[in-house]
Amino acid sequence: MPQKKRRWLPIIIAVVACVLAGVILFETVGVSMMVEPYSAAICERLDSTEEPRDWELVTEPTVAMADGHLQFVLDTATGHFTVEDTASQQIYASALTAEQAVSSSAPAAEAAQSEVLLSYYDNNETLLTMSTAKDSLPYGAPQVYMADDAVRVCYRMGVVKEEYLVPIAVSPDTFNEYVAKAGSGARKLQLYYDFFSYENPNATFNEKLKEFPCLQDNKLYLLRQDSVTDSVAAELAGYWETAGYTAEIYQQELEALGLEAPEMKKETSFNVEVIYTLTDGGLTVNVPVDGIQAGLDVDRAYSVTVLPYFASPMKEANGVMLVPDGSGAVIRLGSGNGATYTQKIYGDDMAKTQKTQTQLTQTAILPAFGVGTETGGYIAYIGGGAPHAVVSAKTKGGIQPADAVYSEFVLQEYDVTTIGESRQMSDIPLFSPLLLQEDPEITYSFISPSQ
Repeated sequence: MPQKKRRWLPIIIAVVACVLAGVILFETVGVSMMVEPYSAAICERLDSTEEPRDWELVTEPTVAMADGHLQFVLDTATGHFTVEDTASQQIYASALTAEQAVSSSAPAAEAAQSEVLLSYYDNNETLLTMSTAKDSLPYGAPQVYMADDAVRVCYRMGVVKEEYLVPIAVSPDTFNEYVAKAGSGARKLQLYYDFFSYENPNATFNEKLKEFPCLQDNKLYLLRQDSVTDSVAAELAGYWETAGYTAEIYQQELEALGLEAPEMKKETSFNVEVIYTLTDGGLTVNVPVDGIQAGLDVDRAYSVTVLPYFASPMKEANGVMLVPDGSGAVIRLGSGNGATYTQKIYGDDMAKTQKTQTQLTQTAILPAFGVGTETGGYIAYIGGGAPHAVVSAKTKGGIQPADAVYSEFVLQEYDVTTIGESRQMSDIPLFSPLLLQEDPEITYSFISPSQ
């Protein structure tokens, strides 16, 4: 982080620590690993920071960093991690476990078990949210990379279908030639292809002729596309490969028949990266904006939330959550029944017309939040993307499995305009042309009871 961002950090931490300590006092009265060179699979971009790091792929089950009194350990299979503060003997977890995240709401439970939440608008302008617990880990482990002073976790969120070489149309000569070479797979290939001939048209010939006009002059084996699932496609592709059938052969036949290969139906997916850096002063979490990549052009990333349930107190604790209302305010832990507080740092965007305004909420001038208890806590300073940050605090109860305070970062501003109130016209969605130009970044500075 550039020096100009950090000059206020010690002052903010000192002020907030005093607030937390005063409130808590009042209440009480009242690495070693195996690495391989960096390979791009999910993280396909180069490090674009001012001082590029030499990232190496981690193949061990865990990766660790240590600096001063802090120890960081990350599980490479899940991306979950813990930070141990040896000074206060406190261990802070990145997310809740499945046993802890008990909720009647599946999305609330999934969010509590996630390091990253990504909200996006689909092609219908519907706002949807993905979580690493639901939309990434079930499909595979994240890729984890290590540099001298940082750990980089790369998630693929959403379903990414593999592309299999399964021809939809094959001439009889080609079909018979390669089926004969498919060995035990010959019978399966014959089962999923139907023969069509203009000389002896069957009951579905005219229907297929509309889709494949070349049937007027050609005999073809056509794939039963409606019967082919992903697992079947993978199996058939294996048989074609065994027989020696190639993409070049397929392309030549399609061109001869005047056909084009159908485009695969792509599902919504996003790539998201998180970089963790450990220093004696705390844990810095950075989300590179250029690492957020959509699989479909129609999907627009709206916001990213990092570590929504980091260090959430699971036991009854005497303490508070700090929220940036005005110059700072606190919410007692366990004081609500699933209530939610939300505040945009530095207030609403003055470039947008506000039809309503909440009078009791003060403009947030403190880009920070935190948790403080009798046994420890942290102050989180938003050092990157603060003007686009929205801090939320949730109290345990209702569908909320635990107290939590965190920051969401708006990546691409969104608004809706209506042309004429009396006209029968749909609302027109408006998106800002560019994503957030500054990487979201939060530094968690841990405090001990003595502070």
